Amino acid sequence: MKKITLIASLFFASFCANAQVNVGDGTEIDQHTPINPYFNYSYSQNIYLGSEINTSGNISGVKFYLDTEITATLTISKSDEWEVWIGHTSKTKFDSSTDLIPLTDEMKKFTGTVAITNTNEVEVTFDSAFDYNGTDNLFIAVKDNKDLFNSSQIAFYNTNVTEERSIYKISSSAFDEETLTEATNIDFFVPNITFLMGDTVTTECVVPTEVNSENVTTTSADISWTAEGEDSFEINVIPSADTMPEDGVATSTNPHSVSDLTPNTEYKVYVRTVCEGDVKSDWSEMHTFNTKELGIEENIIEGLKVYPNPSKDILTVSAKEVIRKVEIFNTLGQKVMERELNSTSGKLNLGQLNEGSYTMKLTTDKTVSSVRIVKN
Repeated sequence: MKKITLIASLFFASFCANAQVNVGDGTEIDQHTPINPYFNYSYSQNIYLGSEINTSGNISGVKFYLDTEITATLTISKSDEWEVWIGHTSKTKFDSSTDLIPLTDEMKKFTGTVAITNTNEVEVTFDSAFDYNGTDNLFIAVKDNKDLFNSSQIAFYNTNVTEERSIYKISSSAFDEETLTEATNIDFFVPNITFLMGDTVTTECVVPTEVNSENVTTTSADISWTAEGEDSFEINVIPSADTMPEDGVATSTNPHSVSDLTPNTEYKVYVRTVCEGDVKSDWSEMHTFNTKELGIEENIIEGLKVYPNPSKDILTVSAKEVIRKVEIFNTLGQKVMERELNSTSGKLNLGQLNEGSYTMKLTTDKTVSSVRIVKN
């Protein structure tokens, strides 16, 4: 058994040797995490978001905090035999009382005896450091194995969160956490915690600002932003009605050119920085722009002919230049047909289109031209 104690001089040395990352500053009590000392056996799993930790490196231990109003004359000697696990997780919350994270031997970082130090701290020093990647979320699991219970006045500080990020089991009888299939409940709290970091790389990943769009055409735009000293980014340029994807398109070019957009459509833009160790900043504030509406231009493609127009089914196009691509858009700006032509002439079957007016866009190596056509 390992006894965890800490006198003032040792605390100072530990503080200097390790960075400390604090998550949670709530004063909620009477929760069940990291343990509930009023039960013989208590166990919890708690999720901390990567965005809350915002650093990478070796985690050498953790601290939890008891209610300062009641710890001055009390101990946790009847609830001091702990086991602690830590691991990466993709979870952001627990979905039900059966949604427990499976444990492995590699995750267990401490088995021993803990004590209250510095008035209200319970510090756990890991047997071996945990290498946190700085990107994923973390979970901490804590179990009290001592077959006794403390006064109900003993309580750890917790912080209220917006999703069920803790799951706990409280019992008067012993249980095996590795085969546990259902906990007592899930809750909207996480215990206040300090991660003790060694060899820490602090990630001050700059959020891009001043996102802007320039050189906007019917189907393309150049997106620029400000993020001084950074050269790796992710960008999302999506129609305003679409759901924001989790990941973006990697780019090291600023401005970044986007193409194959839909005419007369509003787009929203988000940019984020990708820092060392694949750590990513938050997304920038949203920027929006509208692509231009397709209009009728002069037939600037040399020798361009489109006939018969109106047409019931077969439409012929020809020019003195090689026509690479033909696209047809409806009056809402939606693309309804596209064909790679790569010839000076070709025929298009309009049979699949509804009757009405359309805009045909023709692209050569030198020119883009638009022509209004009618399907009858």
